[in-house]
Amino acid sequence: MQLRAFERAEIDAGFVLHAPGMAPGAAQGLNALSLGVEPLVLALPESLPWAAAARLRLRDILAQPLVIFPRTITPSLFDAVLAFYHRHGATPSIAQEAIQMQTIVNLVSAGIGIAWVPRSVMQLQRPGVTYRKLGAAAAAPHAQTSLVWPLAGAEPAVLRFVEFVRTVVSRH
Repeated sequence: MQLRAFERAEIDAGFVLHAPGMAPGAAQGLNALSLGVEPLVLALPESLPWAAAARLRLRDILAQPLVIFPRTITPSLFDAVLAFYHRHGATPSIAQEAIQMQTIVNLVSAGIGIAWVPRSVMQLQRPGVTYRKLGAAAAAPHAQTSLVWPLAGAEPAVLRFVEFVRTVVSRH
């Protein structure tokens, strides 16, 4: 969606979520500044009988309906989540798609399915949702967040914003 907005000159900069190393770039006429990589964690309905178990079983996770963002929103991350399922011999049953993380978490709360969300989304506390990290053996997919802006013709205010973000990121 944002790439189309850049093509139509509707936005000057944007934050994008994508699989690591898959930020939009020169081919799309954009610069990208990585803001970090984080693992995806599970957002689970608390109503699942095993949601609070000391150790999650991968087969239980893979069998649950999935709430996910549409592929058109973040194709590389969508593909990474599906590849995770395929590596483990499963095909996800997509119960619902939503474009905002808050909506995805709300759908999990309603019991529609489980979701893979960036670890930072754990700050969105919602009744009925528990967040769980996947054990190291299963190697959860990761997400990267990047700031993107045009390669050429960026307004001075955009370039100042990029430098501000670059400074903040370099401190952390």
